[in-house]
Amino acid sequence: MDITNEEEIKIAEDFRRQLQERFPAYVGDEDMIKTAKSMDSNVAKLRSALASLGPNSENERLDDILHELEDVSLPNPRDEPLTHTIIRSICQEVETACREAGVPLRGGVAYGASPTLEINAEQHLVPTTGTSVVELSVGLINFCSHLSKVMSMSLIHDSSPEFMHVRSDSSEILKKIGQDRELKMLWLELFGAYAYGDGPMNVRWQIVPHPQSLTRVLLLTAFERFAIAHEYGHHIEAHGEIESVGVGGDPGAHDKEIEADIFAVALCRYMERRNKHPNIFLYSGAAPVLLLKCLDYVRRTRRIFASGEDGPIGSTSTHPETDERILAFDSYDNEFSPQQRERFQQWRRDFCSIVDEVWNKLKPFYINMYKDGLRREERPISWLPRSGDKR
Repeated sequence: MDITNEEEIKIAEDFRRQLQERFPAYVGDEDMIKTAKSMDSNVAKLRSALASLGPNSENERLDDILHELEDVSLPNPRDEPLTHTIIRSICQEVETACREAGVPLRGGVAYGASPTLEINAEQHLVPTTGTSVVELSVGLINFCSHLSKVMSMSLIHDSSPEFMHVRSDSSEILKKIGQDRELKMLWLELFGAYAYGDGPMNVRWQIVPHPQSLTRVLLLTAFERFAIAHEYGHHIEAHGEIESVGVGGDPGAHDKEIEADIFAVALCRYMERRNKHPNIFLYSGAAPVLLLKCLDYVRRTRRIFASGEDGPIGSTSTHPETDERILAFDSYDNEFSPQQRERFQQWRRDFCSIVDEVWNKLKPFYINMYKDGLRREERPISWLPRSGDKR
């Protein structure tokens, strides 16, 4: 007998629960239990704190999440309220856009956050159904947040009461980073702490000031939407089990990754066209390119921590080279005027140049850490040697 879509989704949710059980217990499990037990109190306190801070785009985004948290229903035992709410919100936006654009969602998707601090995004085809499981790891969600903060604080903002202009000129930005010790430290943590494996546990909390906070929200939204839309691309094309933007790898083919990139860019642009003020970082492809580039440098930093050696990762059986994927973005711009194409391509080139130069400056620090005895498998409390530490 045929089963309904609702029944297939239940099968997919059970499959997602089994996938979650693959992961060993980690610090987030304990935090999830504490959060769930005190949800009502935590939400009330957070909303009160936001009110005292006054209007701010980052606060408004968090306030929207808090409204969702009050009614959150967790499908699986290892779901954590905050990360599940973030993913649910974006997946619902993606599915609404697909329906409006006439893109069939097949049997549907069971979505959530995988309970690990590793940086992963996955799509798993659920056997015997037309459904998939789409998951972003807790580590990837935190990485996107960290990257949005450090990049927004690095960009040049020209603001007035009437407008805000964000400049991406790489030479200006690199000069700014070079003169700001705090920014250099944030970039050092971005690659190093996440390459070490416990990134969210080893980076400092950073409040982004206005007007950079406006850019921070746009970048974060762009990273999350692109990552999830990419996974939906794999689902819609029935690609099977693919890890698309993660640090690891699963069976797959290069053309499938490019197909999922194309789908994600097209869908995100469709979503942004409906907004009065489109998210330029998402619409131009600059934020997706930035995310792919930085994930590649996490891989390269991880290689240094494992062997002390560095070199381009290159293509694998799972993924094309990151530079190949980034170059393909140029072919997605054919719908625009020549002037707009050049503008978008310049944004992407600038973002790549910034990250390339920053990482080249930081690479000697990571190599010295390895020479001083830093090893991923040791898992000490902090990846950064403390003053006087003879690691």
